[in-house]
Order: sequence, then structure tokens, then C-alpha cells
Amino acid sequence: MKSFQFVIAALCASLSVALASPESVVELPRRALYEKRASCSKTYKVKSGDTCSSIASKNHISLSNLYSWNSNINNPSCNNLHIGTTYCVSKSSSNKITKKSTKKSTKKSTKKSTKKSTKKATATKKSSSSSSNSKTYNGDGTYYAPGLGSCGHDNKETDMIAALNAPQMGSYPNPNNNPNCGRYAKVTGPKGTVRVKIVDTCPPCLSGSLDLSPAAFVKIADLAKGRVSIHWEWD
Repeated sequence: MKSFQFVIAALCASLSVALASPESVVELPRRALYEKRASCSKTYKVKSGDTCSSIASKNHISLSNLYSWNSNINNPSCNNLHIGTTYCVSKSSSNKITKKSTKKSTKKSTKKSTKKSTKKATATKKSSSSSSNSKTYNGDGTYYAPGLGSCGHDNKETDMIAALNAPQMGSYPNPNNNPNCGRYAKVTGPKGTVRVKIVDTCPPCLSGSLDLSPAAFVKIADLAKGRVSIHWEWD
């Protein structure tokens, strides 16, 4: 009887030790949460009146991206938004890393060739600058809900305007003074062509892409499409 009681006591002691060691249980979700946050480059705090659609429009992203980057949002009902809660609205891109590594690897090789090509580049500078406006760009055409843009103007959905992708828009200390603000672009899509004024920046858009007002988008495609292939040039 005593030996049986001893075995029971030993089993209880080993079980209590196992239950008192939570490291293996807690560490995995903490690491997963850290990795998830680390990949998010921009967040948005929910305000009164916000919906999933309005959050996506304000940040120039699609609803599908908003749901995929924030698995805690109910999809598609979006019925669990809470004021003050922060959600991810932009993922860090590997393009930046690639760009930096490429820049380092090509810096030495281009340094020597730059001296030789300087004379040729100077000779062709005038002709290239005159033809820059006629260059055709290719990318995606999307639409968003306009408001106060990076150029400092308030616009409506009925205005013939567009937000230029961040790589082509460039970065300036005062975005209101960006030389691309106020320029016009002639955009062609599946349904036709429209002339739009650049009034804003589209951070997640890739080079060659434009985010148009709904009024401008319907001139080149059906709103139901959401995203279409376009080509455009400065006008």
C-alpha cells in the first residue's frame, strides 16, 4: 500500500513540474506575433464612422489586402471594428531590400563607366528631356475615394483626378511643392481614354500605376473591375 502511495505522489510531482513550465506554450505565439508586426510598414487607427471599405480607400489598398493583413477582422462582414484599434494597411516590400543590394553591387562598376558616358549623356540630354512627356508608362489602374491629397487640395469623387504611384511621385520635404502636383496625364484603359490631373500620391502603387477617382475610372473601365491594365503618358 505504501509503495502504491509513493508511485502516485511521484506522478503528481512530475505533472506539476510539467504544468509549471509555460515557456514552450507561450514562446511560439509571441514569436509569431512579433514577426507579423515586423512585416507591417504602416498602420491605421480606427475612428468613429470607419468601415472596412473606407479604411481601404483612405489608404489606397484593396479590401482583400486589408482582410489578409488583418486576420482578426471578420471577413466579409467586417462587423468587429473597434474605435482606437490599430490595423495594418501596408506591408514592407522586398523591393526596397533588393534596391539597396543592387545599388551596392553596381556602384563600383557604374563609377568607371559614368566618366566615359558623361559626354554622350550631356549631348543627348536636350533630346531626351523634350521627349520625356511623350513616354508611355504601363501599370495598373485602380480607383479610390478622394479627399485631402498629398498636393494639399481637397477633391471629390466626381473630379477628373488621379494619385500617382510613390516611385514616380518622388519624396519632397513639403509634398505640396512636388513638381508632379498639377500635371496632367492621358490614361487609356479597356473602355477608353481620360485626361486626369495629379493631386495625390498612391503609396502602395507600383511604378507605372495610377489610382483614379471613380468618375475618371468609369471612363476607362467598369467600376466592378476594380483593377485593370492601363497605359498612359504625360499630357
